[in-house]
Parts: sequence; C-alpha cells; structure tokens
Amino acid sequence: MALGSIERHGDGSIRALVRRTSAFLIAFALIGGCHKDNPPPAATQSNAQAEAHYVGSDTCGKCHAEQYAKWHASQHRFAMQIAEGGSVLGNFADAAFEYAGTESKFTRSGERVSVATDDADGAVRVFPVAFTFGVAPLQQYLIAFGDGRLQALGIAWDSRPKDVGGQRWYHLYPNESVKAHDVLHWTRPSQNWNRMCADCHSTAVVKGYDATAHAYHTTYAELSVGCEACHGPGSVHAAGGKAAMPVAKQIDVCAPCHARRSQLVDGYRPGAPLLDYYLPTLLDTPQYFGDGQMHDEVYVYGSFVQSKMYQRGVQCSDCHEVHGATLRADGNPLCTRCHSPTPPPNFPTLVAKNYDAPEHHMHKEGAVGSRCVDCHMPSRVYMGIDVRHDHTFRAPRPDLAVRFGVMDACAVCHADKGSEWASRAVAEHFGAERRPHFGATLAAGEARLFDAEPDLANLAGDPNSPAMARARALVLLGNYRRGYSSDAVKAGLKDNDPLVNLGALRSVDRVEPPLRLRYLLPLLDAPVRAVRIEAARAAASALHGPIAEADAARIRKGLAEYEAVQAYNADWPDAHSNLAIVRAESGDLAGAEQAYRDALALEPQWVPAIANLADLYRASGRDPEGGKVIEAGLARVPDSAELHYAYALWLTRAHRSAEALGEYRRAAALGPADASYAYAYGLALAGANQLRDALAELERGHALSVDDADLLEALATINHQFGDQAAAARYAQRLVEMYPFEQRYQALAGSIAGRPGAGS
Repeated sequence: MALGSIERHGDGSIRALVRRTSAFLIAFALIGGCHKDNPPPAATQSNAQAEAHYVGSDTCGKCHAEQYAKWHASQHRFAMQIAEGGSVLGNFADAAFEYAGTESKFTRSGERVSVATDDADGAVRVFPVAFTFGVAPLQQYLIAFGDGRLQALGIAWDSRPKDVGGQRWYHLYPNESVKAHDVLHWTRPSQNWNRMCADCHSTAVVKGYDATAHAYHTTYAELSVGCEACHGPGSVHAAGGKAAMPVAKQIDVCAPCHARRSQLVDGYRPGAPLLDYYLPTLLDTPQYFGDGQMHDEVYVYGSFVQSKMYQRGVQCSDCHEVHGATLRADGNPLCTRCHSPTPPPNFPTLVAKNYDAPEHHMHKEGAVGSRCVDCHMPSRVYMGIDVRHDHTFRAPRPDLAVRFGVMDACAVCHADKGSEWASRAVAEHFGAERRPHFGATLAAGEARLFDAEPDLANLAGDPNSPAMARARALVLLGNYRRGYSSDAVKAGLKDNDPLVNLGALRSVDRVEPPLRLRYLLPLLDAPVRAVRIEAARAAASALHGPIAEADAARIRKGLAEYEAVQAYNADWPDAHSNLAIVRAESGDLAGAEQAYRDALALEPQWVPAIANLADLYRASGRDPEGGKVIEAGLARVPDSAELHYAYALWLTRAHRSAEALGEYRRAAALGPADASYAYAYGLALAGANQLRDALAELERGHALSVDDADLLEALATINHQFGDQAAAARYAQRLVEMYPFEQRYQALAGSIAGRPGAGS
C-alpha cells in the first residue's frame, strides 16, 4: 500500500485525499519519518499518559508475544522500510518504464536502488530511493530532498501475482499525461509524504514544517505503525503501570488513519477526542455519492459511522483482528457469525434468519453475487489496482441509482444490464416497497429537489439517525430558502453531537443575521477544537458590528486558535486561503491579500486563491487588478471552468460582452455538470439575442437541477419573450408552487397569463 491518491477536479484544481488504507477492508499501509523524536504530550490526556513516553514495539513484544507476532507479520510492520535488500519489491535490474514522453530507468547498486526520472523542471536526473512505501497490492518509492521533504514517485510497482496482472511498473495516473509543473507531478506538494502520509503511516509523528525556511524536520517515535500508535506511549505500562486503551472510543483510535479528514494539530494519542485533532469530511461530494456511499477514497470512517452496525454497537475489532490487520474469518462466515438463524445475544436487535441462502441473496451458492460483500459492501478501485469496499453496509438500492446516479451494488457486477433492470429484479424478489433510508433523502437534497427540504430538516433533527447523515443533511439545507432549513440549522447548532454542530456551522448563513451570534457564541467554548474553530470562523464577521467587548474577546480567542491550525497547515495552500477569507471577513483586507499571495507562492495553480484574490480586488475597488490575476491564472490553469467563469464575470463588468460570451461558453464546456455555468451561459446568450441557443442551454441546466429557481425563472421569462407561452407558463407555475408567497413569481406567472396588472 502507498500514498493516498490525489484526484484532479474538472476545473484543474486538485483534491487531496488525506489518508488511505491498504488492501481488502482494513489492512493498513503505514510509513515512518526521517528523524526519531517524541511528540509533545496531548493536552487532553491524563497525567499518567502525559508523562509517558514511547518505548517501541519491541519492548511491548517482551510481554505480549502473541500480539507482537501478529503485528510483526502485518502490513503495519512492513509498510515503510529503508530501501535496501529484500524490502524492495520492484524490478530495479536496469528496468525501464515510459510515461508522458519520459523514460524512467530503475537500477540497483549493491543493496541500494535508484531511479532516473523527470525532476520538477522536466530534466531527467538520478534519484536514490530512500524508503519503500507499502507492500500490497502496490509498492511506491520515496525520494528524499535536502529540505527534509520525502516525495512519493508516481510510478509504482504492482506487487500482485503475475496471474492477476501484477509484477509490473505502472503509473498512478495512467489516463493522464502528468509532466513537470503539473499539480499531480511527483515533485509537487500533492505528492508530499510529510503532509499527505506521515501522520497516519508511522507512530507519533510531528510534521515539523518551518514556514520561513519552507523546509521540514519531520520526526517520529517508530518507523512503522507500532503498538503505541493504537495504545499510546507505553513507558508507564512497561514499568508496571496500567494500560489505558479506552474500548468505548475504539472508533476514535482507528479514525485518525481510516477517515477522510484534515489534520488540525500534532499530538493525538489514543483516548483523546478525535475532533480535537482532526476534522472529518461530512459526506461531501464528490468524495461521496449523494446518498452517502463512497465515491473517492474515504477510508471507512465516514461510511461506517452511517451504518446500522455502528449504531448498534459494532466496533472495528468485531470484524478485524487488529494486531495482524486481518479479517476474523474469510468470506460469508465472517458475516454469518452474527447474521444467522442464531444471532449472538450481545446484538439483540438482529433478526434470526438464514442470510447465506439463495432466497436472500438471489444468486447461486458460491457464485459471484452470493457473497455478502457483493451486495452490502460494493467495491471501487483506487490507485489503479486497489479494490476497496464501502462500509455503510446498506441494502442495495438500484432505484436510487436510476434516480440520482449513485453507486449501485447490482450494477457493479451487472453493468451490461444496468440499474433499471436491477431495480425491477429487486422489486420482484423483495417487493416494490422499500424501507425508508436516509440515503434517499440525502440524494434528493444533493440534487436540490425542492420538496427535499422538509425531509432534510426532519433527518437533521432525528436523534435516532446517524450523526454523520444528520450533519450532511444540515450542510445540504444551506441550499434551501424556507423556514425548515433555518429552524433545523438553529437546532443543529445547539445539538449535543459535535458532528451535527459542524454540519450546522456549514449552513449558519440560514440563521437570521440578528440571531446568528447568539447561536455561535456557545460553540466558541465547545469541548472539541474542530467545533470551536469553525464557530470562530463563522463569527468573524460579527467583529465589524456593534458587539460587547467580552463577546469580541471570545471571538478573537477563537480566531487565534483557528489561525494556529492554519499555521500548522501552512505547507498547503488551502490553509492560506482559509486565513485570507477570515481576515477579509474581519476587515483585514491587506492581510487577506497577503494570505492569498502566500497560497499562490506555494502552489501557483491553486484555483481557489486565484479566483478569490481577484474577487477581493473587485470588492475593494481594484477590479482591473483582479482581471490581471485571472488572466495570469488562466495562463497557468487553462482548463479551469471556475477561472473561465470568473473571467467572464470580469469581462461583463468591463462591458466586453462579446468576449464574455466566449468565456461563459468555455466555462460551461469545461464544467458540464455544473448547472450554474449553464445558467450564466444561457443568460449571456439571451443577452446577445440568441434566444433559441439560450433556451437550449438553460434546458440543459434545468436537466441538471430541475428545481433551481433561477433556471426556472430564466426559462419562464425567455420562453415568454420567445413566444412559447405554454412552456413559459409551465415553468412559472412551478415557481409559484414552490414559493407561493413570492410576489415576483406571482407577477411573472400573471404576466405570462396576460392578467391585467400582473406585472405591476
């Protein structure tokens, strides 16, 4: 296993997956650091834990021989090694591999190995390999640079057996042409070990980034992920003290590495609250499908905490032997230990039933489709060859795949027949009625269906639903206008679950401005850092208005903590973008400008900083400078839909409508799934009096987002101008149905119908 893959957005920006697991289910892939040291003790730990230090897995093995032996043979133990001798699985016997016009050569000299490949400037140079990274199903290789960086080579070794296509060199981005200066090139920040991998892949990592020198001094306590990575520093226990592995928080012990998340600070130790150190992704798309199933690499946690199994008390160790990182049984016997005619008494809600039978799984015994994981844990392939399984453990819903395009477990095997066929087959076997599932509500909200708002609000407020799903519902409610969303967000801000708080904070704009600060202030004192800093960010704009000095001081304290988190992440451009946004909201425009420039110094192709810096100039009366920023950005990222759209808006403001029309067209072509681009391009076409083309583009956008009020209004208005009164009336009527008290829509419908005074 190896470095988590990075995906490129359609707009040319990058999407960094912070951590990854290894092969089937939960076998870990782990790495170490360059220098040994101990991290500072976590502030939330007990005195005994704070005083403890790391002693290494070999010390643990002296008393815990059985557990040590399992660990010693696991992928934990072998995930990162010094690149010499038997640790190197790849063919370095003068082997060659060609990619994107560059031939890379792999050579061996005694025990050490090297690769000749393209450097950051495109020139081919010889690089000694410092470490192997992962073992199965692939192995990557880490190159050391003089500034403390380790970079993961984009060419990996497929370590699977030859009979399944392995034992070969291959590139992690086979369908692209990643060359020097590309954000995905192996020398760029997106492929950096110190930030992207180290915290999860060794024990007690301190990243050690020096923002002034732009260098790293990354330290670790053990090269691999050892015993103390999961049990905490062992010196007190080794000296005869009591071990403190809080079983009730096992998910928090696994989640730091098995979650799609960002890191807030160093120093996590088992038993500490997860959200003091990490901020999990809240089922955002495209990381997840609209219904909450995995889409990109999301590493189990966000999926598992949605599941009924998790809600009923199932833990990782119920299915996984954690010391050897193996399953407790192979195939269906793993599941039928509990899901059987005689379920275990510790899970009393289980239904006694023979699930491992054709009457249930609809397939012949032993055939593909008869395995529990085929239907309840559909798989996707990452890094070219690594098969992962979804951990939401839900029943197949091909009907949702038909409606919303989400992952369909049936279609994974029956791709030739499709989801409509599968939906009919499931209905014939189990009946047309399906149990309600929050995934349908989330998918409808992701599609921005108007009628989904009350269902999302109900889900957000349902204490019996998974907190992760409730949080996502609150995020989606930020797209809606009515009182359902406002009331649900207010309740979410007061909820006792921090994940729910985080979802509500993402949609805090739905709370009326006069009331907003009242709901934010208590969260500035939340028990976990992730909530406190998000609340401070949301409250920053309140510093502009009349506010009690005591409240202002609380906000400033929260912002100081927020800025400390961004400083910790100063080796990544989004931290500087985050600082810029907060500084702008706090009124520090000069500080915001500098933060955006710092982001672009780290990554010149960072699209959010380019677009936001230009918008900062617009808002501060320097719009001509903003245009130059966008033009320079487009020269670096010519295929960014977001930048073409921003440039179109700038050209429109500059009264260069003909040029703007071309930029709107380009944005819509580069972002074909974004209804907002179709809307803007359609309006631009209408402004150029190209009404037929305008209607075609607006209809395309309407198909992407059928209840988008702006698109409906534009279609009603332009069809009315075009002379198609039936179509105009249809769209206007939908607006009136959605917003019966909106006078503008009532007037539009009346004008189309020709009612006297309707347009007044």
